[in-house]
Amino acid sequence: MTNLKIDPELRDLLPPLSKEKFEELEKMILEEGYDGTPILIWNGYIVDGHHRYSIFKKHNIEFNTENISLPKDCDKSDVMEWMITKI
Repeated sequence: MTNLKIDPELRDLLPPLSKEKFEELEKMILEEGYDGTPILIWNGYIVDGHHRYSIFKKHNIEFNTENISLPKDCDKSDVMEWMITKI
């Protein structure tokens, strides 16, 4: 299983799911299976998919990742701007 890094600033940039919504997502994944939607990453850090990643790790579910498309010389502020405009 792929281990990804979590940056608190990236994780906290987007609003968290309520406990109820998180439980609904977990139930859906467990009942319907993983639909293959990739967890978006940048330099090994999760950009989008923190909640799914938590569920996948908890239940040992294999998942897909996809690197976001940014220039090689970008920094975390560029990633944060991308998150705000694209997600």
